[in-house]
Amino acid sequence: ASANPMQIILEIAAWVWAAGAAVLFAYAWISYLLMKNRMKTAVKAGGAYESDRISTAFVLGFFPPKIHLPAHLSLKEREYILLHEQTHIKHLDHLVKPIAYAAACLHWFNPLVWLSFKLAMQDMELTCDESVLRHSGSDIRADYSRSLLSLSQKRSGLLSPLAFSETGVKPRIKNALHYKKPAFWITLVSIVLITAAAVIFLPNAGTPATSEPSKDDIPVNAAVYELH
Repeated sequence: ASANPMQIILEIAAWVWAAGAAVLFAYAWISYLLMKNRMKTAVKAGGAYESDRISTAFVLGFFPPKIHLPAHLSLKEREYILLHEQTHIKHLDHLVKPIAYAAACLHWFNPLVWLSFKLAMQDMELTCDESVLRHSGSDIRADYSRSLLSLSQKRSGLLSPLAFSETGVKPRIKNALHYKKPAFWITLVSIVLITAAAVIFLPNAGTPATSEPSKDDIPVNAAVYELH
């Protein structure tokens, strides 16, 4: 019997998909191991590991994640970038990113998945930037933006896709320069609205579930009919 052309096409497509996913997974793992090997000489200092073999800051590792900073940062730059990377760890971004990257590898043929991955990573960076700006005691937008620009200019080479690095700097600098701390009344109104929505839309847990009528609730005539 002759082979079904559609079966041949599907088999070839399956092998192409598997090869593409394997290449992407292998690239992530190999680059991760290379970065780990490069960071063996890093020196621990103040909650992070410093090295003169890197030119940008990033989080590397899973259990536990480690923050790596380039050596010879100024005190202000170190404070800002360290707080940014600590926010990544606090939000468990070092675990979310590998899962998102794995999903992108499995759907590598879909450009929308890669776009979603890119936007998700950008949102994580913007969230950490805003956290640094929000918790600062003064207006550090200009200094923080200069730190981002300085690190982006020094960046060289490829980092592992499993590490958080100072990428997507242009939209981050724009967001930092235009950032405004939310007023107290805006935060208060948001909390009130969320609470009111929860009270209105959540199901009423106190309402008893509909149950079958008890024998006491059955009319006498119906009871007599059941006996017959």
